[in-house]
Formats: sequence, structure tokens, C-alpha cells
Amino acid sequence: MSSQDVRRPASLAWDVSSATCPDAFDRYHQSMADLYDVTAEPADNDRVFISRTTVTLFANGTVGRGFSVGQTMRRTPAAIRRAGLDVINIALNFSPLVGDCGGTDVRTEPGAVQFRDMARESASHLDSVDLINVMVLREAAPAWMCDGAMHGAVMRPDTAAGRLLAGHLVVLARTAPELSREQGAAAIEAAILIAGSGAGRLIDPTADQSEAVYRTVRHRATKIIERRLLDPTLTIQAIVDGTGASRTTVFRAFGPGGVRAHVQNLRLDRARAMLRRQDGRRRTVSEVAFSHGFASAAHFSRLFRARFGHPPTEIAMPEPEGIAANESGSSEMRHGVVVDWLRDRAARLAA
Repeated sequence: MSSQDVRRPASLAWDVSSATCPDAFDRYHQSMADLYDVTAEPADNDRVFISRTTVTLFANGTVGRGFSVGQTMRRTPAAIRRAGLDVINIALNFSPLVGDCGGTDVRTEPGAVQFRDMARESASHLDSVDLINVMVLREAAPAWMCDGAMHGAVMRPDTAAGRLLAGHLVVLARTAPELSREQGAAAIEAAILIAGSGAGRLIDPTADQSEAVYRTVRHRATKIIERRLLDPTLTIQAIVDGTGASRTTVFRAFGPGGVRAHVQNLRLDRARAMLRRQDGRRRTVSEVAFSHGFASAAHFSRLFRARFGHPPTEIAMPEPEGIAANESGSSEMRHGVVVDWLRDRAARLAA
């Protein structure tokens, strides 16, 4: 095993359905016992119960992506005493949520981020479970997240900080298994920093935390650029506004060359793909250059050579590629393993 593999975090995954496992919900209910008391409609001939989850374990918390059917989840005094789980939960829900946190009604729209103190009572109902879930060990969380004021707090998707935090969580969930342990821990800390900025609690980030934020900013900016790549009205300010970050943060995220160079490279990449396309029609260099926003074929050719090492007239057609089979998750639900790991980490940090 390489040293790089050793630094990878542990990850768990499962994909369970009542279509193949008739007692799937009973097993899910038992697996979730230390997290929530769960109520869901039993599966019938028209509806199949599923639980599809991935969780990656880092030193300061966990990052999870989960899908399931609609359900009500209650964090009761009995569940709190039984679990001994002391974490702060940051959840990005892609479906509406209605609930209660410590006696306060909570309603969130899709794309909102909610904070919960798992040592306090709560209840929530979701028509479907489609979420990204970060569990931060209390010992690794700042004091402002742990004083009760954030229990039930919501960052809405129509705020700059809310959009940036949601985007960061999406990138973190997607990349978590590929990150090193250090990168993953820094990315969780960066999520806390972004949340703190939205809550008016600013601190100076470390270099690793800044890079985690920049990774999210680059991802969000690239998605905006790709949607409008050939739009001549696309401006740098529109890209900045769409990320939810400041102009300075966006420019720092892209480094030398900045956003303009990134847009240019994406246009060159798409132009190259068009030249390589096998659809029975051979496009001229001039046609591709002008359709991708370049002022002239000569200018396009110079930039193309600089990026790819050869002129666009020497494009080679691609070889057919095989299709890799999808890998399925385990059929064993392992929420308990995640809870046990969090307990162990908390004990080590407290020692």
C-alpha cells in the first residue's frame, strides 16, 4: 500500500432496498437508533423503502450523503441518553423540512443549510431524504456553534453565505473519499468558517482552510461559466455574484491568470471537443473559433497551440472508450459504526 493510500480516510457505503430485503425498514430503524427515533410508512406494493448512504470519516467529524424515503426523525431525551453522541450537525437538505428544535418551529426550503446540536431535542419531517450531512465533534467546533444559539439555525439559499456554504458542502460530499485526512479535516473546518461568516463570527483561516474554500469557489464559478460559456454577455462580475464569495476571494481562488484565463481555457477545451466530434460533419477551424468567442482563426490557433501543443488542424479523432461498470454499495446499513467512531474520536479529543 502506498503512503498516499495510508493517508486516505475510511469510508462506508450501503444501498439497501425493500425490493430485495423485505425487512429493510426494520433494519434501518435499528441502525438509526443512536441518531434518531425514525417513523416512516412501511413499504407496500406501490412504494419501496430505500436507504442509500456514503459516509467518510475524518479526525474532526464525518461527511455523509444520504437518500431515503419520506420520514419523521426525532431526537428524544431517551435517544440522547442512549447514544452519548455529542456532535454539531450541519445538514444541507434538497427537500423541504418541517420540524422543531428545542421548542422553536423550523421550516426550511430546498437548498437551505440547518444546524443542530445533537445533545438537544429536535424533530423533523422530510417528504424525502436527500441530504448532505456533516457531523462535527463538539471538541472540534468553535464555542459559538455549541452555546445553543445555533440549534435550529438556518442559512437560506437566497443569501450569499448560504449559497457559498451549500456549494462548499456539495463539493465536500462529492470529493470526500478522494481527499487526504488532512484535506478533509481542513474542508470541514472551512465549512465552519463559511458558516461563521454568515453568523458574523469571523476568524483568520489557515492555509489549508483557505484552499478548501477556494476549491469550492472554483467549483461554483466553473459551473456558472459552463452554463454560459458561449454567452457573449457573461461578465466577471456575474461569475463573482453567482459564487456568493467576494471578488477578492474569487480572484485568489483562480490564482495566476485569474477568471478570464479559466474562461478562455474552458472555451478552448470545448472547441477542441467540437473539432474531435464524430457526427458526420467536418467543421472548419474558423467556424469553431468564431462560435466559441474568439476574434479570429489566427488568434484561436495561437491559443490552441499554447494549450494543447499542436495546431487545431492536427486534431486526432478519439478511440472508442469502454464503459466501466458501476459499483454497488454494501447491503449492510452501518449508522452504528459511524456513531461508534464519533464517540471514540470525541473521547480521544477530550483526553
